[in-house]
Amino acid sequence: MKTQLSRILPLSLALLLPLAVSAQEAAAPTESVASPVTVELGDFNTMHEVRKLNGIQRRDTERQIKMLADWLTKAAQKNLAAGQSLHITLTDVDLAGDYEPSTGIDMQHVRVVREMYPPNIDLSWRLTDANGANLDEGAVGLRDMGFLSANSPTTQQSLTYEKRMLRKWLSQHFPKKA
Repeated sequence: MKTQLSRILPLSLALLLPLAVSAQEAAAPTESVASPVTVELGDFNTMHEVRKLNGIQRRDTERQIKMLADWLTKAAQKNLAAGQSLHITLTDVDLAGDYEPSTGIDMQHVRVVREMYPPNIDLSWRLTDANGANLDEGAVGLRDMGFLSANSPTTQQSLTYEKRMLRKWLSQHFPKKA
């Protein structure tokens, strides 16, 4: 019994050590640098994509929309001149694809991507200069009806179609500044 315990204990510690390190890293304070871009999410209960979902489908979709907002915060920074700030509100997000009813229990949590479920994003924005003066503002509805006909994504990252649509909007409306 003692020899078994002496073999199990080091293995147990080796498996638990990475968890302890991860917990310490998560608890460690991080320096926060103010981003010139803020992305606010509208009410999930009014978003077309979310309001029709329940349970795990709803939680997963809300998580994906939050991930899209985080990505947009970083991506939009590249398109601003020094001193500019951009505030974006995602008022309605309908991700590419949809959850289709199926007879198989394993398929109820799978988003099916078809041409009939294009990505749609309604947003508003406000661009200000370093003094807070309003430079531009507006609202737009982004739709990509041919999202599957366009060039195939080069990666299998999540939210590929939505990111491509937002990249195009950013580059057209906020051309990269020197």
